[in-house]
Amino acid sequence: MLIMKLLFLILIIASIFFRILYIWDFSIVLLVISCVIPVIFLIWILYLKHSLKIGFSVSEMTAEKGQPFTVSLNIENKSIFPVPKAEAVIEYQNMINGNVNEVELYFPVQSRNVQKIDFQLTSKFCGKIKIRSGFVMIYDPIRLFKAKTARNIGTEITVMPAYQEINGYILDSCCIDDESTKFSQTKSGDDPSEVFDFHEYQIGDKPSRIHWKLSSKKDEFIVKDLSMPISEKTILFADTRCYENSEYTLPVFDTIMESLMTLSVFLLENEHPHYIICYNSKIKDFSEIYVDDIKILHDFIFSAVNDADIKYKENPLKKFFESHSGISCSSFTCISHEADAEAMMYINQCVASEIKNLVYVSGDSKEKDIPDSDEINILTVTAGKIASSINGIEL
Repeated sequence: MLIMKLLFLILIIASIFFRILYIWDFSIVLLVISCVIPVIFLIWILYLKHSLKIGFSVSEMTAEKGQPFTVSLNIENKSIFPVPKAEAVIEYQNMINGNVNEVELYFPVQSRNVQKIDFQLTSKFCGKIKIRSGFVMIYDPIRLFKAKTARNIGTEITVMPAYQEINGYILDSCCIDDESTKFSQTKSGDDPSEVFDFHEYQIGDKPSRIHWKLSSKKDEFIVKDLSMPISEKTILFADTRCYENSEYTLPVFDTIMESLMTLSVFLLENEHPHYIICYNSKIKDFSEIYVDDIKILHDFIFSAVNDADIKYKENPLKKFFESHSGISCSSFTCISHEADAEAMMYINQCVASEIKNLVYVSGDSKEKDIPDSDEINILTVTAGKIASSINGIEL
C-alpha cells in the first residue's frame, strides 16, 4: 500500500514537470488524471465506510468444551460499489481469565449484497466467550487508501463443561424427606402411598399387600409392590472461586464445574434428585436449586458459568453457614480449589450428614499439605483428570 502511494506521488510530480516542459493538452490531461484519481478513491473509501453494516451471530447460545463452534460475521453492503479487499481482526476471550486471542479474516464484499462469513473457534475450557471485532479494514480497488470500521461490535457464547462417566455409590440413607412426592421408576420400596407394580403371590409376601379386588378377577393371589421414595437430602456445594490469576485459573475453574456436572449427572442417572448450592455474584447471595432432571441442571450450569465470580475472596462456606445455622442431609459434597482447616471446620461443625466429601481441585499434580480429617472424605482432583479421581465416590 505504501508502494502504491509512492508511485502516485511520483506520477503526480512527473506530471507537473511534464506540464512545465511541454505545453501540449496531453500534459494537462495527465496532470488532472493523476490528481483526480486519488481524490476519487478517497471519496470511494469514505462512502463505503458508512455504507457497510457489520455484525456477529451464532447459531447456538452454548457450545461444548473442546468442540469447534461456528461464528458468523454478517456484512451488508448498501452501496453500488464493491469492496475488493477487506480484512477483519476478530478478538475472543474467555471471561474467566480475560486472556485475548485473535483470528484474522480476508474477504471481498459484493455491492448491494448481504453476505455471511463463517469461521470456527474452539475453547479448551468452559466459560463465557466474548467475541468482538478489533476492526474491519476496507481497501479501495488499487489499495491506495484504507479505512477502519466496525470497531468493538460482538457477541457472546457460553462453553459448557463436559461430564465424565464414573462409578460411584449412593448411600441407602435413613434421611428421607417425608414430604417427598418423588418415587423411583425402577426400584420398589415400602411406601404405601403409591403402587410400584404387581406380581403373583410368592412365599414370604405379606398378606396385607394382597390386592383382593384384582386377585378375585385373576383367580389367584396378586400382591402389590410398593414404591420407594427418592431421597432429596443430597447436597452438592460448589466453590467457584479461583481468584489467583495464573496459568491454573481456567483449568481449575473448568475442573470445578466439570466435577459438579459429573456428580450431578451421576446422581440423576441413578434417580437421585439433589440440591446444588453455589454463590451467585449477580444477586450477591447463594443460589440453591433442586435438580431432578437434566434440563434444570443444564440451565443451572449455564447460569453458573456466565455469572461466575472467580475473584470473590471470602470463603463461601463461611459466608453460607453464617446465614444457615446447620444443615441435615444424607450426603454433603463440597467442590473447591482449597482444602484448608477452616473449610473442614465449617463442614464438620455445620453439617449433620452420614457422608461428608471434600473434592479438592488442584491445578497441578504436586502433593499438597492437606489437613487430616476423620469425618470428611477428601478426594484430590488434578485439573483435567476427573474420572479417575472421583471414581468410586460415595454420595
